[in-house]
Amino acid sequence: MARSGTPITLLLVALLGCTERDEVDRRWSVSDSGGITAYTYTGEADSLEGNWTETRSVSSGHWELARISDASVGPDGTVAMLDATSRRVVLMSPDGDSRAFGRGGEGPGEFTAPVSVSQSPGEVHVFDRRRQRLVTFDSDGVYVRETPSPTLPLYGVRLGSGGVLAIRLQMGRSREATTTNATRIESVVALDVAPENGVYAALLERPGPPEVLMGSTSLPLPISAHPIVESRPGGGAVFASGGDPEVILVNDSGRHEGVFRWPDSRQPVGAEQWDSLYQAALASSRPGSSGLIDAMFDDVFRPPHLPWAEQVVAGSSDVVWVQAFAPGQSPSRRVYRIDLSRESVRRGLLPEPARLLAARGDTLVVRTSDDLGVQSLRWWTFE
Repeated sequence: MARSGTPITLLLVALLGCTERDEVDRRWSVSDSGGITAYTYTGEADSLEGNWTETRSVSSGHWELARISDASVGPDGTVAMLDATSRRVVLMSPDGDSRAFGRGGEGPGEFTAPVSVSQSPGEVHVFDRRRQRLVTFDSDGVYVRETPSPTLPLYGVRLGSGGVLAIRLQMGRSREATTTNATRIESVVALDVAPENGVYAALLERPGPPEVLMGSTSLPLPISAHPIVESRPGGGAVFASGGDPEVILVNDSGRHEGVFRWPDSRQPVGAEQWDSLYQAALASSRPGSSGLIDAMFDDVFRPPHLPWAEQVVAGSSDVVWVQAFAPGQSPSRRVYRIDLSRESVRRGLLPEPARLLAARGDTLVVRTSDDLGVQSLRWWTFE
């Protein structure tokens, strides 16, 4: 009997093991097309089990910064912070040493509307959207050069090891009039790549955030995500249009490498939620602006789903952190950790509302605000 029981036990174990693998196979689909790996995930995310530990926290007042609008982590762990209001950059080394540089203006090393900061070995790069140029400094904050953008206006720029990665918005593809005399203009967002020769080439295109015009007034849509491009440790970048539930991977030579898709991740926008947002907008609006609010919330403009991502950052070449989109002023606490090498998607909550800015491994660099509006840059490690 002992002998006959052994193969049965092994068979049961084998069957249980196959069931587990089949479950994984049903949730993940990996295919290859022309050298581009497509990862498709279906179903719900697993729970992110563990604890958050705060390893560092610095108030913006320490550097006299008004608003930390962007941050990046360099190859050596140095954190670069951008203040779009005072138009300054602060570098903070892993040892805690810091230095600030930059100022408002149109001269060399000055900014008018800085929107992003990137790092490469020995250099810091700031994209000035209004002047349409990438301003480069050395690691000591000394001005090095300016690189003008091509003729087409760019929305955002990151510098990767293989060259410049730029987001370009093309407006006016289609129009849709409504009963409130407002016009909805669709857009296309393109990811352009400029390798060392400096010639931009369109890598891919996706639907972009729409715009609503009422006469000559541009109205913000109450539910609209913005395109994102962020550097990947070791080279390359991650790109997300914000609306589509996908992350596109670009390698260090600026070539399309892979794409992660999660079609089940978007939440529908019902009439009740739309009306709740409308009432909140009316309550916080200025007198006489109810007509603009009505135009913004015309039912024709109600999207079928919430945008997927508010922010996307790469913790490593294979790990991507996604902050879920949240309508309103406060950022969502919901985050997703996507590990392509292990084929896992896990969800969790940040310790408190915070804006995800950058990541290295499972350490997130976030921005928080207190009740007085004072911002802090904090390092949260998931263990």
